[in-house]
Amino acid sequence: MENFISDVRSAIRTLAKDHRSTLPSIFALTLGISAATVVFGVVYNVLLNPFPYRASHRLVTFTVENLTKSQGITHRDWVGPQEFLALRDQNHVFEDIVGYDPGSFFYDDGKGTRQLEGSYVTPNTFEFYGVPPLLGRGLTSGDAEPGAAPVFLMSYGLWQREFGGDPKILGTSFLMNDEPRVLVGVMPKRFNIYNSDVWLSRSSAATGVLTVVGRLKSGTDIRSASADLLVISHRLLPNESKCTVSVRTLIEGKLGDFRKMFHALLAAVFMLLLIACGNVANLLLARATARSKEISIRTALGATRGRLLRQLLVESFLLSLVGCVAGCGFAYFGLKGMAAIIPPNNIPREAVLGLNPVVLFFALGVALITTVACGIAPAYHAMSFNVQQGLADNPKSSTGSYRHGKFRAGLIIAEVALSIVLLIGGTLMMRSFLVLKGIDLPFNPANILYIKLSFPKKIYYAQPDRKPDFFRKVLPRIQELPGVISAAETWKLPPNAWAQSSDIAVFGDPDRTWQTQFELCTEGYFRTLGLPAVKGRLLTESDLGSAGAVAVINETFSRQVFGGQEAVGRKIKFQVFDRTFLDAPHNTYFEIVGVVPDFWRRPEGTKYTILPEAFVPASVVGFANPLYIIAKTATDPHLLLKEAYQEIWAVDPRVTFTASGSIKDFLKDEDRVPQFDTITLSSFAGIGLLLVGIGIFSVMTYDVSLQTNEIGIRMALGARQGAILRMVLHKGLSLITLGAIVGLCLGFGLARYLASQLWGISAGDPWTVVAVVLLIFAAGTGACFLPAWRAAHLDPLIALHYQ
Repeated sequence: MENFISDVRSAIRTLAKDHRSTLPSIFALTLGISAATVVFGVVYNVLLNPFPYRASHRLVTFTVENLTKSQGITHRDWVGPQEFLALRDQNHVFEDIVGYDPGSFFYDDGKGTRQLEGSYVTPNTFEFYGVPPLLGRGLTSGDAEPGAAPVFLMSYGLWQREFGGDPKILGTSFLMNDEPRVLVGVMPKRFNIYNSDVWLSRSSAATGVLTVVGRLKSGTDIRSASADLLVISHRLLPNESKCTVSVRTLIEGKLGDFRKMFHALLAAVFMLLLIACGNVANLLLARATARSKEISIRTALGATRGRLLRQLLVESFLLSLVGCVAGCGFAYFGLKGMAAIIPPNNIPREAVLGLNPVVLFFALGVALITTVACGIAPAYHAMSFNVQQGLADNPKSSTGSYRHGKFRAGLIIAEVALSIVLLIGGTLMMRSFLVLKGIDLPFNPANILYIKLSFPKKIYYAQPDRKPDFFRKVLPRIQELPGVISAAETWKLPPNAWAQSSDIAVFGDPDRTWQTQFELCTEGYFRTLGLPAVKGRLLTESDLGSAGAVAVINETFSRQVFGGQEAVGRKIKFQVFDRTFLDAPHNTYFEIVGVVPDFWRRPEGTKYTILPEAFVPASVVGFANPLYIIAKTATDPHLLLKEAYQEIWAVDPRVTFTASGSIKDFLKDEDRVPQFDTITLSSFAGIGLLLVGIGIFSVMTYDVSLQTNEIGIRMALGARQGAILRMVLHKGLSLITLGAIVGLCLGFGLARYLASQLWGISAGDPWTVVAVVLLIFAAGTGACFLPAWRAAHLDPLIALHYQ
């Protein structure tokens, strides 16, 4: 222990004395450890432990895909009541299963109708998840019995948001969907299953479909579960004998494709940590080279190689420990920043981002690993040198400098290569995001007001002609508001397109079918979005009033379906309207009355595209719920929201608003995924570039100091300052060139992995490659120039006497 304490004191003195390597080393480790801690904190809390439920890692959902595509259904994640009971009784892979049926629930708080997102759940739901209520009780099997008093549970978020966390609300009766229900419990803060605000009980045998969640038995894998469910599906669904069953964990279902970005972040932070460790190892190895005479004297005085190894590892450990403490401080704020930019709709609501014991232990583990990674090279050097030669050598000579120069050069090349990989990934994401933000729309999103409406189904609006009547009364009132230029009803909010396309048939050509997106709208839609008629005319008020079978198409539709022929006057049929369960005109051909210009849409995630599209009067169907009101304004749309609410409630106070604002706000929310990808990868790329610059500068400074005597000899023999400058720069730029070549080869692999996240540019975009290479050479040249300039301006007399 005395020897260890002595080593610690010696290490502190040595590190404090040699601040040229100590400060850059601590800074590099702080950045590396803090970045690793932040990313692990996100991965642990979002991927590994997002749910507070019992054995949450074994919770799964499944999807049945019908390969024969019978009845127009290709895949489904729901089952009927009898299927649910059979699945519960016949499976061999689940400990237990639960079912839920999501829906909307309306209640009046005295100020207007409010809509809540909720779920009907099977009676065993709360025992299944193993989370007791914060207040009151959970739902029991008795609550699902016929004749039982209607009750419900409320989420913690709704309790705080709407009722200020008042515990006296327990036992209050609410009129929900025209039925009085008593609140019997409030769930804890992290209980957000099914993204619901309220939970209501229903019997497993009740009518309606259920989405199933099951808990796998311990030791059962996904493949076994899929095989077991496939057997049950074939038994229960003879019409779907050609089907497959896909089982996935609950967290996979929540994250979807966003999971790929977490994998990319793990790879990025691993590379960043390697850059930091390589940086520190290079500095420590340069110090060890400079200290070769000191180490030789210690050995000659009796120090064992084990004692020298321990001393060097203690120095490395102190650097890592300081970096760990500082890194945890940075990570605390980094996790807060990550929580602010991470898309909330793409991760489970239950996930809590923050430092916890597991994350802190991880940071300590990273510090221990970096101790070994950073200290192994100088420790190996201390154990492998020749004592007699070390006593004879001048540690400041070129011999000492280049003894381990190849290894240090290899570290620099590796750092540059990894930095190139990070820069390529970050630059690609940044360019893709800028292209996405620069899309030219025919309207100004900041001046388009939108209100998303929802209509209670069990009352007045169950009749299909009620919604057209509602909009005929509301739209003129919105139109008359000060600052409103035009207003319209629309099914989906532009620039989003409908996620499901419809097959169409052209009258007179029954053997061919095409696919198109379609929009249900009123006549003011085109004026609001600035879409003039290229050919023919637009929809009119009479088309809406008579629910006329007319349609307006875009230029892409006209070009792909009709080629060079005239589209106006032709007739098309939307096959989706022929589904018997839809309230829509069956077997009806719509006459094309006009053509409008194309504009970019977002039918899939955040990527824009131009697709064939048709616009039909909103009054022809009655199944769309919810719908939007959009209005073009001459002022800030947010200033008109309150007045718009009042006009809508003046027509019917039972209609609710589920979202509102400007389309610019909506697009900002939609852009959070690519924005998150861009910020995180670009930040890591910037940190990596900074570390490489510091590493090159520090190592070149050390090399120049080790070559001071040699430089003095060269200058005494007539070497000019320009030659010395070129010599030092040539060495640094040679290492950067080799690192850039290796990095470009690795970077293309990362680019291909990110290809699905890119839009508007290719994974091998040449301008990105050129920009990254120029950036790394500019940073490297800047890092090399100051040591080279100092070397070129040394006084030869001082350099010759430098020891």
